[in-house]
Amino acid sequence: MSRWERRAAAAEEAGDHTALDKALSLFESAVEDVAERSEWDPQWKAVPPPSRAAEFTEEFLAAQDDDELERFWNELHVDPRAQRLIEAEWDRRAAAEELRREQEDAELREVWEETLAPDCIRGLDEEQLQDMWGQLHEHRDLQEKIEGEWDRRASTAGDQVSQLTSKDIEELEWAYNHLSPAQYQEVERRILTDPSLWSSGSRTEIGKVTAKEAQERESQAYHEYQFERYIEAEARCRGHMLNKRGEALGVDPQSLMFGNSKRMNAYASDEFKAAIGATGGHMSFARFRALHAPRTGTSAYGAYNAETFEDVAHV
Repeated sequence: MSRWERRAAAAEEAGDHTALDKALSLFESAVEDVAERSEWDPQWKAVPPPSRAAEFTEEFLAAQDDDELERFWNELHVDPRAQRLIEAEWDRRAAAEELRREQEDAELREVWEETLAPDCIRGLDEEQLQDMWGQLHEHRDLQEKIEGEWDRRASTAGDQVSQLTSKDIEELEWAYNHLSPAQYQEVERRILTDPSLWSSGSRTEIGKVTAKEAQERESQAYHEYQFERYIEAEARCRGHMLNKRGEALGVDPQSLMFGNSKRMNAYASDEFKAAIGATGGHMSFARFRALHAPRTGTSAYGAYNAETFEDVAHV
């Protein structure tokens, strides 16, 4: 505190009222900090250093990047008043990020609603519907619109199949078992008059697993895969999954395995990032599908829709 007293005396002697006011303000903060510390740590006999809370104004904190804020927070382990100001800035940023995500989500939903309108969705082929269903794994209500279209097509397929002659069915089965995918498609398009029933890029057999069932299995496989990776990472990290910022915000570490990799970079501990990097990196559902979906001659999904992996481990 004597430091601020000397500054106040020097400012008063020089007639600098601005510097005098600042020095007095810092001196008062130091006195308040000593009183506050005596309450929560009565065993501390040494005189604590003055609080740096006055340095961390809203403007100053807003100008710092996330790494700088975490560095300051770690340095101020004996200065809870200053730490609380940094935590308040983290809360402000988290709220702003959540608002931005909600706005983006609302804009995207508007586009999806138009795309999945009854008149539009019927013009989409099977591969387009499958890709959209995978992208909408966080929007169950929109997925249900696609599933409704699959149900409609399955019903239509059942009606048409029931009208096929035994000769038509026999020809389809023979073509499926003996011809190439391209040749099979030609036979299929000659016999099946509804374009929505045509297979896209690969052979499909009447009575096999539906696209809806395949997507549900794929989603379940993705969540099981991510859960196993999380359990393995938790064992490696011995429970140290979050950095100080993530702990202050109460982030669920398992949620970092899903969605955008930016959350992993922002809230995960270095150990968690390294563990995930060692087992293939952050894995969004889109990237999982691109890496595990069977390749076909006409599908370029893996080329244009796979998330580019950035090793999030600090080296």
